Amino acid sequence: MNMRALLRIGLLFCFVPVGCDDAFSPKGALLESPILYCVLEISPLQEYYILSATLTSVYDVEGFNPRINTMDPTIERATISLINGSRTYQLQETLLPRPAGSPYEGCWHIYRATRAYIRTQDSLRLTARLPDGRELSARTTVPSYKPVSTFPLYTRGVTTQLPSLYFGSAWIINWDDFAHEDHLFFPRLELVYEISTPSGPIVQGREVPLRYLSQDESLVPLYPKVTSARELAFDFDAIDATMAAISEGDPDKARYRVIGFSFELIELDFALSRYYASVNGSLDQLSIRLEETVFTNITGGHGVFGTSMANSRSFTVEAEYAASFGYSTGSSRATAP
Repeated sequence: MNMRALLRIGLLFCFVPVGCDDAFSPKGALLESPILYCVLEISPLQEYYILSATLTSVYDVEGFNPRINTMDPTIERATISLINGSRTYQLQETLLPRPAGSPYEGCWHIYRATRAYIRTQDSLRLTARLPDGRELSARTTVPSYKPVSTFPLYTRGVTTQLPSLYFGSAWIINWDDFAHEDHLFFPRLELVYEISTPSGPIVQGREVPLRYLSQDESLVPLYPKVTSARELAFDFDAIDATMAAISEGDPDKARYRVIGFSFELIELDFALSRYYASVNGSLDQLSIRLEETVFTNITGGHGVFGTSMANSRSFTVEAEYAASFGYSTGSSRATAP
């Protein structure tokens, strides 16, 4: 599942909770409940944010397809606030156009606040008071900034042309700050490069796999996936293969300029980590757990209030290593199309 798409899904809780009974019914009893959903994407380079929250109700439909519902479950005229220490931000009810194909008529009701001041490790509290007097609340803590370190250190740029006796056979990227909060991470390493064309240089990127696995007499790339680990090891062979692949089939290697490697890391806080695990079979893609409901940290209802931390670090490439493939190195002179 795409991480950024996951963080923007606000209606997963709207359909009747799934459960099992003695007759193996795929639907349990309908439990009336408001659903509050608010996810913040935090960056160490930013301090002010736009907050968005959705407030809906659980609903049921005939059969088992929730998409046939045409009655908007949105709860309107609620009062939602975000509290961060001594600061309180009131989220205003806002009307937005619905996306194409929506089964509901009229505008989309969400709650928004602008320029909320939030930093890493802040303790946040979200409250919602419904028109009928019911109250919902949730708490979460913004993840701390995770410094990225590597082995080898690469003072002259990334290369795989190193003595294996001293440096091994893999590039190890570590983000352990020794604060073990049991969070989930989405890591990604990309090779960024530039191609010279008649209309001007174009910047592109190619994801780097952890390693290649032998399968049916062919090599299959294994890419990083969601993990609770605090480091990854990228085989030197996989890095070499990625470097070679960017110009595969093109005899003019001089057209390629290697800009460097970009490592991106998205960390989910405790609430989002538990939520992701509950909707993804405890990270087992082969499991369907009908006996457990989706995780919620909303007191007085269902839903999730959480934060994610996005972090990145760039690495240069050693000139001699790039030259061994026929490439040059240096900063980009163009922007991605």
